[in-house]
Amino acid sequence: MIKVRVLILGENGFLGSYFRTLSNAAGATLTSNVKSVGRKIGTHSDFEHFFSELSSIDVVINCLARANIDFCESNPEEAQWVNATLPGLIAEYCAEESISMVHFSTDAVFDGSSSLVSENMETNPLSVYGKTKLDGERNVILNYDKAIVIRTNFFGCSPRRDSFAEKAMEAAYANQQFSGYTDVFFTPTHARNVVEGTFQLINKNTSGLFHLTGEERLSKYEFARRLVAFTGNPPKLVSEKSSDNPLYAYRSKDLSLDNTKIQQFYTLKNTLDEDLRYMTEEFKLRGIYEARG
Repeated sequence: MIKVRVLILGENGFLGSYFRTLSNAAGATLTSNVKSVGRKIGTHSDFEHFFSELSSIDVVINCLARANIDFCESNPEEAQWVNATLPGLIAEYCAEESISMVHFSTDAVFDGSSSLVSENMETNPLSVYGKTKLDGERNVILNYDKAIVIRTNFFGCSPRRDSFAEKAMEAAYANQQFSGYTDVFFTPTHARNVVEGTFQLINKNTSGLFHLTGEERLSKYEFARRLVAFTGNPPKLVSEKSSDNPLYAYRSKDLSLDNTKIQQFYTLKNTLDEDLRYMTEEFKLRGIYEARG
């Protein structure tokens, strides 16, 4: 395992928090000499000031994103800055300083008209979120041909406790009703696999665009059903169709990605059910630690 000094941008977010806790096991030393690491980079001036303080870094992992689809629709300028403009600036900086870079994108760059799409298939985002993330991909690749761009869809325990998986588990433990769409499909993987796969790509000195996802294509309803089954609580799941929800108009219904390309560098060690069971353990442990506190 190659030892690298890593700066995680967005370390307090959902994916960033997993990188923060799991990077050492992957052979990375997280930088701690940047005073402004937790500060918001909201302008070009903020960007210049932030990166002027950096030193002794081998890899920048960019987990910064405006990922709430509804927020992006209402705040397109901020979505464009965080999801598109800022990644391009980071890529330009990393190219100039010969620092490796990883940037995360999304399955929402596709319109959902095809299943299990590969990296070379035509994109057509429906939402502001998807459009700005696609712009971000292009800016990174344009400014740094050695960067790694990863499209993914992950689950786990988020700092805000607002992910789809967590809401399903909270409903199960509270013996409450929970709804899931039967006509929205994706290929989810646990965040721990994203961390592990990312470091495999870094260690093998790769570059370019990759889909880092799970092996199974399933509906949101089926995902929730299989997840809550591991809680031991009788699920109270209600199946719904996104077509009945007018607010779903700018969301893609099939977000499934083909992950064949990345398999020459990284293959999943866990099945989806193993990852779902692992998440229930995470969820319980978080509650136990909070109760002790």
